[in-house]
Amino acid sequence: MDEKSKTLALKYLKGHPRQYRFDASRGIFNIQGEIPVTKAGKPFSLIPISYRVFKDSLFGTSKRSWLELFFIDNIGAVASVMLHGYSVEHFFNMSQKLFYENLKITEIKITITPQERQTAKGEKYYIAEFEHEAADADYLKLAKASTQDFELYREDTIQPTNTMVVWENYPLCIVENEKLEAATDKETGEIDEAKVATVAVLDKAS
Repeated sequence: MDEKSKTLALKYLKGHPRQYRFDASRGIFNIQGEIPVTKAGKPFSLIPISYRVFKDSLFGTSKRSWLELFFIDNIGAVASVMLHGYSVEHFFNMSQKLFYENLKITEIKITITPQERQTAKGEKYYIAEFEHEAADADYLKLAKASTQDFELYREDTIQPTNTMVVWENYPLCIVENEKLEAATDKETGEIDEAKVATVAVLDKAS
């Protein structure tokens, strides 16, 4: 912590938070798909500083609901984790409880626990269950002061086809600009070759 400004010394490359992933096939959380941070079925906790729920088709999938949570991890990096499907429904179930507790998503500590399920064919998979508790008030003040000038988003998940559902501390203007640029390109018939190349690379990576 910076003693003069009373803020956290954070690491954040704009648009590229440290990526945590939920592996629903194995029930673990990892970093960049490579470094495990939990064991199968074990919980993962975070305090959101920003979030959004939106609908879109990403990484070669059909259109579905996605949840992006942004948080500060244990090395002081601004990080994000994405979930989709039934996990998003469970997130909404939790958020309804918060309404009656007079709490917001950015005022709680969330514990995500993978719960094992089986398909009709007996194949194992995991969905995320959410539990919460009020976060430490002093930490919340410190995190808010430290990130108030940050635009918290993942560049590779913003598309003109994003349909925003609910969000907090998320730069909606960036999504709207993407939609505006896409609409303009459609009207003029111009193609942004740089964007096409970027999408191709992301599709290949995913």
